[in-house]
Amino acid sequence: MFIKPFPLFSVAFEKYKSNASVFFLLAFIPTCATLIAELGFIYFGNFQSIFSTGVGKILSIALVALYIVLFVFTTLVSKIFIVDPKTNFKKASGRATEIGFAWVLVFILTWLAVVGSSFLFLIPGLILFMYTLFAEYAILKDNKHGIQALAHSWSIVSNKWWNMFWCFVLFTTAIIILNGVFVFIIEYIAGFSFVWESVIASTLAIFLSQAILLPYSGHYFYSLYTELSKSAKVPIKKVQHRREIILKGAMVVFLVGVVLFFYIFS
Repeated sequence: MFIKPFPLFSVAFEKYKSNASVFFLLAFIPTCATLIAELGFIYFGNFQSIFSTGVGKILSIALVALYIVLFVFTTLVSKIFIVDPKTNFKKASGRATEIGFAWVLVFILTWLAVVGSSFLFLIPGLILFMYTLFAEYAILKDNKHGIQALAHSWSIVSNKWWNMFWCFVLFTTAIIILNGVFVFIIEYIAGFSFVWESVIASTLAIFLSQAILLPYSGHYFYSLYTELSKSAKVPIKKVQHRREIILKGAMVVFLVGVVLFFYIFS
């Protein structure tokens, strides 16, 4: 059955509206963290020597790590609300803490596999990207982990690769256009010629991305995942095992490529 991409646009929008206030609230956390960092750079830029000391470097690393943790945590909580709209912040936070490591690990494994296969040619990387596109939802919805989540995504996309490719291209094009509209509005509200206007513009850009673009995209791809899961066949164990070997092989290629790169150019 061919999955039509355009009806899912409205489906995703309706689902997004049901929890829009949650996504706007969650967007304040990374937005405020970025704003504080930018204001700190403006007011304390003349004290850069502080961060050149041993204690300063540790403080810098700690602040960057804290920002990454906050960003990952809020993004994951947002994804949990997409999969389970009736949950609450307490349950979503607990769930995020429970699967946070697995979610980040699958994200890293996905890019290891995609970039690793791209070292051979660009096309294998694109093919593998489409096959592993739904790995995070395999964790959030079906409690898969690691390579299993990637292989599960591959299983449901199998035989529908071109269908998913066009769904991905059409939606990404629409998001790029929407993002262009946001950028136009931001530039209209605040130009980039002065420091404060730059801060306002970057803050608005991050907020709109976190509050609208990312959660709406999440709803669209989760809707795709749901549709694919309805018609997906249970893969033969040998086929599933072969897919896991291919994924692991792509990661090995990537790691070997990184080692060779640093060896040659160091």
